[in-house]
Amino acid sequence: MIVDTHTHFYDPTRPQGVPWPTMDDEFLYRRTLPADYREEAEPEGVTGTIVVEASAWVEDNQWLLDLAAHDNFILGLVGNLRPASEDFERNLKRFAGNPMFLGVRLGVGARDDAVYAAALEQLVAHDLELDLGAYPASMGDVAFWAGCFPKLRIVLNHLVHVAVTGGMPDPVWIEGLRPLQQHANVFCKVSALVELAEARPAPVDLAYYTPTLDALAANGVRLARFYNCAQCCPTRAAFMTGLYPHQAGVGDMNEEGANNELWKRVGSPAYLGLKSR
Repeated sequence: MIVDTHTHFYDPTRPQGVPWPTMDDEFLYRRTLPADYREEAEPEGVTGTIVVEASAWVEDNQWLLDLAAHDNFILGLVGNLRPASEDFERNLKRFAGNPMFLGVRLGVGARDDAVYAAALEQLVAHDLELDLGAYPASMGDVAFWAGCFPKLRIVLNHLVHVAVTGGMPDPVWIEGLRPLQQHANVFCKVSALVELAEARPAPVDLAYYTPTLDALAANGVRLARFYNCAQCCPTRAAFMTGLYPHQAGVGDMNEEGANNELWKRVGSPAYLGLKSR
């Protein structure tokens, strides 16, 4: 399984058009829908994608969820909702009811931003994740919010926008990664790797990118006490929650869902067949 974790779908030919990309963007201003992407991705072995909504229009979240309902290549949506909007809470609750809606993408809020903090609390309440468009200078603030909300899954986009040079990455970026080691709820998405390359055209030799990826690995979280649970579903539940699989409600394989006879006999919260925390 190969999942592309960051794609954008949009259609400028819709009657209402699109707010992004703009018409003056000669490269991006074109129809980009799942069928268009699959033509490029499937020959490379990609089996699915997570879509990140780039449109600021609230109803475009629903537009993408409607696309996902008819195309199993789309595995989930990271939405676009603004915490400062008076409708944020209502819209978040509305979209959170759709299992394809995984979370929202935001920038990094200031540490004293009460509205931002309230939005993160609501993400936790709905068991949604936070995609962050962070930069090296804001990584200290990322660590702050990760500490304030340890149950919030935070996914840093685009390698935190470090320049990929073919050599060792920016020391400021490396130093910024180190405080994040203390937070197991922070993840880094290896996206826009080619876009971040300083060389043009972007090199096709993977050796150009490995110094950046090696630095990311060297300064990431070390799972020094992580135990494999021998089965994929319980192991994944333990990894996602930091709990033993029985504590997370996935004490056994969940391939049979609610019909699992073992769960019926045991009647325990340890065998709910879904991640309960």
